[in-house]
Amino acid sequence: MTSQKGSVFFVASVYNHLRAFHVPYMRLLSGWGYDVFAVAAQGYAVDARVELESLGFQCIDVPFERTPFSKSTIVAYKRLRSLLSDKEDVKLIHVHTPTAAFLTRKAAASVAFNGVILYTAHGFHFYQGASLKNWLIYYLAEKHAAKFTDGLITINREDYEVARRFRLRAGGHVYYVPGVGVDLSVYYPVREEERQQIRTSLCVNSDDVVFVYVGEINHNKNQRQFLYAFREAFSSGDVSARAWIVGDGPQRAEMETLASQLGIDNRVSFLGKRNDVPELLRGADVGVLLSYREGLPRCLMEVSATGIPVIATDIRGNRDIVKDNETGILVDIGSVEATATAMRKLAMDPHVRRSMGARALGRARMFSLDEVMSQMTQIYRQWLRE
Repeated sequence: MTSQKGSVFFVASVYNHLRAFHVPYMRLLSGWGYDVFAVAAQGYAVDARVELESLGFQCIDVPFERTPFSKSTIVAYKRLRSLLSDKEDVKLIHVHTPTAAFLTRKAAASVAFNGVILYTAHGFHFYQGASLKNWLIYYLAEKHAAKFTDGLITINREDYEVARRFRLRAGGHVYYVPGVGVDLSVYYPVREEERQQIRTSLCVNSDDVVFVYVGEINHNKNQRQFLYAFREAFSSGDVSARAWIVGDGPQRAEMETLASQLGIDNRVSFLGKRNDVPELLRGADVGVLLSYREGLPRCLMEVSATGIPVIATDIRGNRDIVKDNETGILVDIGSVEATATAMRKLAMDPHVRRSMGARALGRARMFSLDEVMSQMTQIYRQWLRE
């Protein structure tokens, strides 16, 4: 049965992106009486489409690729044009991920789509320190596509300042919304007794200092810098340090080999994909993320919400979450020495860990799902006149 209010499209490169980050907002608009569609490619997570459909959302396959230079780009563009021409009751399209967002906005403009287009930029591919190639390709593409956009939502301050210089559709607006929200009913600190129970279940001694690194194991997430720094920081053996690397990815085997070559494989555990990340964070002492590029990493919000400090690279997005020497420590990309120094500082001083963790917990509230949902609700109300 078709809704009298019309339809809303949530568009991203793969269904897993929508499942991971946007289900609360899809549910919101469904609750307002709109037919909500997920428009994406299957991607590597084959269960994402099935789960979205089980939640009541209709799925439409479009063969997006993450690179704009794929052979399927033209096919995806034509599919979008046909879809938007045939379905005339679409009131709002909320696009995500660069290539899918660009193609959708171009297709919508080509068929004179008269509904609302919102775009959440989850971290522009051009930024301070990015390559000239990225600026030439992605900056010009985003600037061009902005002309077909009513609301441009940025999730970090650096992107917000750039986006404010773009020319949007008449009456358009640029917003700053701090991410997609972290659920504070899932990520939270626990009393010491419960924390020790978690650590015991994971074979961690009470005096072990545990560093946890959550993220896909790939070049961008830069687990390599962490492994070298871990060896440098704790090779003397005067601190009982452990590390949990949580996640999977194309460089997992390479990083496991590197840990063995560095002689730290007996203290560094590669845990793979886990369904108990909140419990792992509650059992750890320090979170780490040494990425080359981030938009606004939710994993850092989750670590902060658990009440432990963070060591992170001093880049866009990370800086929005981590206040240097207040809620954690920021280090330069590639600086093994600075990373090792930060790791030793936090490992050696439990008072510093507790005080930074407490401040991180307080700061995490501004990134909560409730806070972000409130802001997004106002944006949707504005454009849908709810």
